[in-house]
Amino acid sequence: GTHQPQRTTSAAPKDLADCALWDSVISGDEDGVDTALRRATPSLFEARDANGWTLTHAAALGSSSASARILSQLLAHHAFRQSVNITAHDGLSPLMLAL
Repeated sequence: GTHQPQRTTSAAPKDLADCALWDSVISGDEDGVDTALRRATPSLFEARDANGWTLTHAAALGSSSASARILSQLLAHHAFRQSVNITAHDGLSPLMLAL
């Protein structure tokens, strides 16, 4: 079989919103991020993809034009702020300063 590293195929139906958020963050789709956040379950903010990246890392990896705005969307979500220690991610400091 061909190895597909994008994400595992064992996601339960309740995780579909989580997958939608991942896809939107990585592709720089701000509207998709907004929609996925409205559907978010508490477990979404603990989620990691197959490579172990956190959502904040994914935002940093997004297209440069959209990543700061997407990170702003994530930070505006109360549950996200509560669950993520932004200062732990040194790679995000340029983005955080831009906000």
